[in-house]
Amino acid sequence: MILKIDKQELTQKYLGGIKNKTKEERLKFLEKKSNKLKEGYVSSLTVYLKEEPIGFIGFNIDENYNDAEISYIFDYDHCNKGYCTECCKKLIDIGFNELELNSIYADTVEGNTSSETVLKKLGFKYINSIEKDSVFFKNYKLFNKINCKVIVCGPAIGKTYLANHDDRFVDIDGLRAIYKYGLDKNSKEFENGKLNRGKVVNKDYMEYAKNLLIKTIKDGKIALLSYHEDLINYLIDNNIDYCLVYSDLDSREEYIQRMKERGNPDNFIYEMTNEDIWKEFHKKDEEDTNPTYKIKLKKGEYLSDIKDYFI
Repeated sequence: MILKIDKQELTQKYLGGIKNKTKEERLKFLEKKSNKLKEGYVSSLTVYLKEEPIGFIGFNIDENYNDAEISYIFDYDHCNKGYCTECCKKLIDIGFNELELNSIYADTVEGNTSSETVLKKLGFKYINSIEKDSVFFKNYKLFNKINCKVIVCGPAIGKTYLANHDDRFVDIDGLRAIYKYGLDKNSKEFENGKLNRGKVVNKDYMEYAKNLLIKTIKDGKIALLSYHEDLINYLIDNNIDYCLVYSDLDSREEYIQRMKERGNPDNFIYEMTNEDIWKEFHKKDEEDTNPTYKIKLKKGEYLSDIKDYFI
């Protein structure tokens, strides 16, 4: 079947960088797939209509981020008949409910309206367009929904920005700091005064934060917290589910730049991102078993990029 698909002009048109394989190249490709099957690794499945093979679907799983790329290709004689949508729907169900993936994404060549229709029917959202080897692709993503009302995350991930642009989210950490020191959140001192914000104005700031947390949850909104041990222990002691969102180990330089751009003082940046501390933070996040959910951000991602996970 795969050799038949290789000869179909309309199918080949949208295969991007993997089209026009020779018979020998395809045989090597199939041999590689066969070896992976023997190793117990299944990346693609053959779709049959009765006893006739009509296409392939599969996942390319990235265990580091707990997400997967979904791919599919069908014999053109069996396209636009709902088979692809039906099969992908089942695969997505397995991905979210059995493999517990955080998200599933897909790339489709610009102009491939049939593929885009499939993705939109399945609930995928358009993210952006990129160019690979002179071919333009549209990126789509589908999020596994997380029923969780508290997100815990470190600095420069984008808590304040998200809370300011989406009223479903409340920056508990920022409001706690404002109350504690009597700050104006719109002043430059809100960011550049970190680690040295002056005299504590309200000593009951932690009780204030807990009450604000409870109210946020009762109001059906999502609370954003930093790594404050007292508040995290409060979540654990009261069996409140929370999601830990943390950065990739290799994104240290990116976070240093983020902190500089938002006006954080050098001593704060050093305390958060010196190499030893960064590795220690990351190791602690990776090994932490208290969160109900965990999401590791990729390079370039902010909290706002994953907000659709949360319901």
